[in-house]
Amino acid sequence: MPFKILMYHEPEDILKEAFAGSDIQIKFGTQPTEAAMCADIADCDALVLFEQPENGFNRKIIEAAKQLKLIARFGAGYETVDVDCASEYGIYVSNTPRVNNISVAEGILAMMVGCNRNTQKVVERFRRLKGDYPFFNSDSSARGHDLYGKTLGLVGCGSIGQTVAEMAVFGLHMKVIGYDPYLKDFPAHIEKMDSRDQVFQNADYVSLHLPSMESTRRSVGMSDFQMMKPTAYFINAARGNIVREEELICALRNKVITGAALDVYAQEPIAQSSYELFDLDHVYLLPHCTAFTVESHERGLRSMAQSLVEAANGQKPTFRVNEPVNPRLFKK
Repeated sequence: MPFKILMYHEPEDILKEAFAGSDIQIKFGTQPTEAAMCADIADCDALVLFEQPENGFNRKIIEAAKQLKLIARFGAGYETVDVDCASEYGIYVSNTPRVNNISVAEGILAMMVGCNRNTQKVVERFRRLKGDYPFFNSDSSARGHDLYGKTLGLVGCGSIGQTVAEMAVFGLHMKVIGYDPYLKDFPAHIEKMDSRDQVFQNADYVSLHLPSMESTRRSVGMSDFQMMKPTAYFINAARGNIVREEELICALRNKVITGAALDVYAQEPIAQSSYELFDLDHVYLLPHCTAFTVESHERGLRSMAQSLVEAANGQKPTFRVNEPVNPRLFKK
């Protein structure tokens, strides 16, 4: 019997090459909605998950997946998958960890530089005014700050945070401080802080590197911004729902902090209630794209393909995030 994979996109060449020679058969779903997925998935062994149904990959879909053995998630995050329910039904969940570390880290540094130099506003104004733009130093809004010697604070020092720190220290000669209650051994180039408050209080740039989970959602707000230096910048390319966004807007509007660089938002696509961010000075905005480079995409496809081929061969996926007690993968 072939190992049937449910997909909602034509597979790219990297996946086709990885599947060649294996007993993998692709079934194309109708549309990735909850109702359609429940119908599509009944006879499938694995699901390639690029996008999510409105309510995530939940119990209703899992219970409809009568022979599913693997949910292969593209990306490091898997908070929209009910992993506990998948484990209950013997289904492995895999992700593509660390494939976008470099891409996100480079993106965060670009955001930090852009925010620090007010790049977006200056470029927009230059495009609009063209030859009438006040060149050289007559435009005070273009006068930014050097990153050299400044302090970057990391809240969360996992693999992406450590990559950011390495680039900041050795590439920009910054000082990096960090807080992570789960990390035992800090790299030598990150000065360990005893509390999250110390990061907010002492950094010139505070960058979040936290997963979205019950303990972190809406955990950063005005009290944290009030601890920051008034000259400091806040950076978030992790998950938008970690921050009480309305309080961040208030802090920016009232100049509690100087600026922010954001790649993620409380609601995506961004909600009208957040549109004020576009009008605030010293706010650098991207549409959740720091991870999206050609190289990171290719690394992610290869990682996902590895998990799918391993499952098709009856092996535990290397990049699994759960351990079902009675995995369907090994049942005849």
